[in-house]
Amino acid sequence: MLAPTSWLLSLIDAPESQYILSYSKPTTPLTSDSRSDYKDDGTNILLDANENAYGPGLSIANDSGKLKNALNGNASVEIDLLGLNRYPDPHQPELKQLLCTLRNTHTHTQKTLTPENLFVGVGSDEAIDALIRAFCTPGKDKILTCPPTYGMYSVSAQVNDVTVVKAPLDVNNDFALQPYLINEMLSQDAHIKMVYICSPGNPTANLARKEDVEAVLRHPTWNGIVVLDEAYIDFAPDGTSLAEWVNDWPNLVVMQTLSKAFGLAGIRLGAAFTSPPIARLLNSLKAPYNISNPTSNSPSLPSNPRTSPSCARTATRSSSSATECYRNCPTSPESVDSAAVQQAISCL
Repeated sequence: MLAPTSWLLSLIDAPESQYILSYSKPTTPLTSDSRSDYKDDGTNILLDANENAYGPGLSIANDSGKLKNALNGNASVEIDLLGLNRYPDPHQPELKQLLCTLRNTHTHTQKTLTPENLFVGVGSDEAIDALIRAFCTPGKDKILTCPPTYGMYSVSAQVNDVTVVKAPLDVNNDFALQPYLINEMLSQDAHIKMVYICSPGNPTANLARKEDVEAVLRHPTWNGIVVLDEAYIDFAPDGTSLAEWVNDWPNLVVMQTLSKAFGLAGIRLGAAFTSPPIARLLNSLKAPYNISNPTSNSPSLPSNPRTSPSCARTATRSSSSATECYRNCPTSPESVDSAAVQQAISCL
């Protein structure tokens, strides 16, 4: 067994250690999830985790609640129940090809994504943690985040004893990314190994400009990884995902999830598009069977969340609907005012 790091020892010695390590049941669990504080029967709209309140993005018959065109007309889910005694394919080639087909728009490059460009995990959170473990040395290296932003970057860094440095979004310019500030910090600190950029932003709803991301990728001396978190990309205009751009930038990782627009948070599936060498590294780090058979073998995953029933129901709502908010979401820092940002945030 590896010896505890000084960081872990400091936690054990801290007064709060009963919430982290204890031989008895802790009075308050140490978690970062949204269901430890409140549980319901599935009928309420919960705003704390940005779940899709309109249900899964699957083609479901309104009269029966069953999947349309199911292999078994009486089945509510297309799962080979007889195959559940088998371990799933650890490489998920069919699932990865579906995700590649979805993102091969050839908007940003003529190159084509293949399953060799993909790591799939238990939500995008697994990719966040795997990247830190792959590229950062505990107690030495750092990651850079751009607050206000998604909290799991910092949580994973703390778990892995990695320091977080911050280049805040520009609050005077509608929460725009500040690539020149980021690059200055990268030039000054060689221990920063990764930059995490959330686009569209959580909680700002702001879409990072392609040229700003490129400015960081083009840093003349820094040789780290740029991680673009596109969890909410399907609420942005068509063609804005930079997933296929990983074919042009070998140090770019684009994370996505099926938990938001797809309305499939319950199956816990996230993806990281990147260059084949990084994808191979991440795939070698993961547990062999991290994606279950019902998830990886399901042919029912929607090919486009914009055409899913849940999004169709959203689109029929009034002008105060979430769809109207997404339509008003910023496409560039120059095109939106703070009122639009706040409107978009209120719909997440």
